[in-house]
Amino acid sequence: MTEKPATPKRTAAPAAAKTARAPAAKKPAPAAAKPVPVAAKPAPKVSTAVKPVVTVPKKPKKVRDSFSMPQNDYDRIDSLKKTCLKIGVVAKKSELLRAGLRQLGKLKPAELKQALADVQAGK
Repeated sequence: MTEKPATPKRTAAPAAAKTARAPAAKKPAPAAAKPVPVAAKPAPKVSTAVKPVVTVPKKPKKVRDSFSMPQNDYDRIDSLKKTCLKIGVVAKKSELLRAGLRQLGKLKPAELKQALADVQAGK
């Protein structure tokens, strides 16, 4: 029988070489002070008072609608938009119409009736 040549046993040298290639070891963390025993704190008192619930008003749902009106009313809207630009306010057609609705809502019934009669006569 032929004997196998003995293989050299691995030593710690290669492992040491690997650790030697590792980046420099981090500084040890400063020694933490031993925690001082703290007396048990009493449990926090639970408030039995009811906190008021703040409700946020929901935005009104927008409704898309289309309608037609005489050209001279569209011209009035354009002139109002230009007037708004002169005073430094950018207004859309829908904003002008909504502002007009709010102003109509402030009228007395007799004044509202007269305003509607003026519009219908202009048809």
